[in-house]
Amino acid sequence: MEIDVINLKEHGKVNIEAYKNIIVGSGIRMGMWYSKVKKFLKNKFTSKNLAIFISSGTAGDDKQQAIDLYINKLLEKRPYLKPFSVEAFGGWYKKGGGITKNFRDPEKVKQWAHILGKKFSSF
Repeated sequence: MEIDVINLKEHGKVNIEAYKNIIVGSGIRMGMWYSKVKKFLKNKFTSKNLAIFISSGTAGDDKQQAIDLYINKLLEKRPYLKPFSVEAFGGWYKKGGGITKNFRDPEKVKQWAHILGKKFSSF
């Protein structure tokens, strides 16, 4: 599968017309989505296969709580978004210049990516 990775911080406006499958991800910092991602999610994604994920320290403690708190809450405000898959991955907490808790698990990210690849291939 061919993919493009686009950093919304570097590319403010992205033309999504050429894409059939779109995965949108954001870190959660101090309980907030990254603003460029929230703005990007104002797109309607009509006729697109959309998946959304977050990375959050909260997800390291309780994945479902993080999905409810951040993803489902955002989807309630944007009912036009219809992701076929959502996921929350553990992030990390930083204090005083160092990481105090690290919940990152690259293997879980790889597993989800593999599942998405299969789903995208079936669309």
